[in-house]
Amino acid sequence: MPHKLTQLKVSIKELLVSDLEKALYSLKENLRPDCAAFDEIIISLERTNRINKALQKGLIPFHDADILLNQIVNSVVFTINNLKESDLLMDG
Repeated sequence: MPHKLTQLKVSIKELLVSDLEKALYSLKENLRPDCAAFDEIIISLERTNRINKALQKGLIPFHDADILLNQIVNSVVFTINNLKESDLLMDG
């Protein structure tokens, strides 16, 4: 089982580089809904959506949005690094 956790961590980190939102959804789909990491990802998804909407509406400058999104990425990497086998959904 640790192999699955390692693979998930690596694949989500690689996805973070190209698509934050897709990485968040992919990670969420692999986590048990009753674990703390799931809650962290839900919060990150909400923040990401709110920032993107504000950016599209011109309510915040790109530079500020970039800083906020980088903070989210850092938080997600921290969450990924601290994932445990018990956080993952069981197969089957």
